This record gives sequence, structure tokens and C-alpha cells, in this order.
Amino acid sequence: FPNSQYAEDSRQRILFLHNSLAAYEVHVADYYLRRGAYVAAVNRATYVLETYARSPVVEDALSIMTQAYIRMGMPQLAADSLRVLERNYPQSPELPKLNALVKGTG
Repeated sequence: FPNSQYAEDSRQRILFLHNSLAAYEVHVADYYLRRGAYVAAVNRATYVLETYARSPVVEDALSIMTQAYIRMGMPQLAADSLRVLERNYPQSPELPKLNALVKGTG
């Protein structure tokens, strides 16, 4: 019922829930990163990128992915994910730190 009086409210609620689910996935990815489960962190971050591409937490997912690839000793994949982060979020506060880490591994 797209013309219902509740349609706009429903869209807003769905967007909120969508973003909440994405934030939860990033939270879990960060937990895995801190615990040293780097493959699991990358998998969660990738899931966020594929499923919640318009979510505000995509920037965090890319940061987690880059850090996990660095810690797994995969500099090319780390550089690739960093490049996506730089292109889509050029003002990200994580960029200086991640750039230094990627340059240190390559």
C-alpha cells in the first residue's frame, strides 16, 4: 500500500532497522578483529559491503577489512580495500593510520 498514510513512517523504520543490522555486523566484525579472528572479521565486513552497501557503517567495514588483511599478511588485498575506502570516504579519520600500515607491509 504505497499510498497509505503509514507508508513514509514504514520506510523510515525499515531504513533504521537496515542500518541497525549493518551496525551490528560491523560490531561483530570489530570483535573478531580484536580477538584475532581475521578471516571472520573480513567475512563480516564483506557481508556488510554486499548486503548493506548504502549504510553509514560501510566506512567502518572497509577499515576493519583493511586492518584484517594487514594482520593476515595480505598486503595486496589490504591495499585494494584501502583504495575503496579512500575513493568513497576521502575524509575518513582512519586513512592516515591505515595508509601508514599498508605502506609498512608492502
